Amino acid sequence: MKILMIATYYLPRVGGGEDTIKNYCRIFKKKGHYVEVITKKYDMSLKDTEIIEGVKIHRVPYHRSNKLGLVKFWRWMWKNRAKFKDFDVVMYNDFSTFYWYLPLKFYFKKPDVILYYGYEGFPIKIKHKILRRIAKEFTKKSINGGRYLDKYYGFKTDDYIYEGVGDIEKVPVSKKKNKAVFIGGLRKDTSILEYLKFLKILKQNHGINLGLDVYGGGDLDKLAKTYAKNNKLNVIFHGVVPNAKRFIPMYKYGFATQWGSIMDCMRSRTLIFALCKLPITLDYDREILDEGRYGIISTDPGEMVDKFIKCYKNEKLFKDITAQAYDHSKTRTWNKIAGKILTILEQAIKS
Repeated sequence: MKILMIATYYLPRVGGGEDTIKNYCRIFKKKGHYVEVITKKYDMSLKDTEIIEGVKIHRVPYHRSNKLGLVKFWRWMWKNRAKFKDFDVVMYNDFSTFYWYLPLKFYFKKPDVILYYGYEGFPIKIKHKILRRIAKEFTKKSINGGRYLDKYYGFKTDDYIYEGVGDIEKVPVSKKKNKAVFIGGLRKDTSILEYLKFLKILKQNHGINLGLDVYGGGDLDKLAKTYAKNNKLNVIFHGVVPNAKRFIPMYKYGFATQWGSIMDCMRSRTLIFALCKLPITLDYDREILDEGRYGIISTDPGEMVDKFIKCYKNEKLFKDITAQAYDHSKTRTWNKIAGKILTILEQAIKS
């Protein structure tokens, strides 16, 4: 197949979504398919067109205004339409990219598939529910990144997939650092402040000043650093570090609420503590962790401390949970996830 991927962001930008699409492209190519990517030119120093890891990338200059940006995309798509007429199928990575492609969608009438990865914010805005529903109705095949999204957007998709996981170096439990790691954006939905409150309660009530390494940045960066300093917590903020997931196997505990980090913790036999601030986060963590079978879930820092102490004092419990999570991660490899998407792309072509 000749597959045209349309993504909000792509390499060399660092992020979970970019890493996901990179893995899809890598495996599609490995299986003998041809792939090109259309994405935003988020940095004006980047080339308009280049090849990275064997994938041709087309970058479209955009405007920060959504309306003007969309017009720019439409003009660019129409001007460059000849480049994309021979593709067999189009894959939209989230609903906004469906609207970027509109001028060519009804011109070429190619089979297409849309993949919804997550959510735009919480609470969900009505306009996002409507825009997603429209995109779904006008696309051959639709995929949700989890069944929890049905509840919040009010419709079901044709299929469901979950975040994949790659090969991660195995570190014996006996050699793991007796500390925790947090990888992700420092935002409300990742619960970074709740994790710091957890550390404070753990220190005050049990005299355990658990070490935490934080890899990531975001809106709550300054507030989180101030809180950690004022409470004399054993936290090191490393900032945004490319491919930070490679460090996960060194840690015994993982503070994770996002699927990418959760899957990497599973694969690394690192015990997951999902402290969920938002209802939507709680729902998708319950889904991916099978209601707590593969990790510890809580909505309250104090309750999480009680659950942590049980695992901290019981090595068998730690090993039982991480072993089950590790076995589960084997069913969610990138090869298997990408293979399922290829099947759906083929179904779109045939339907």
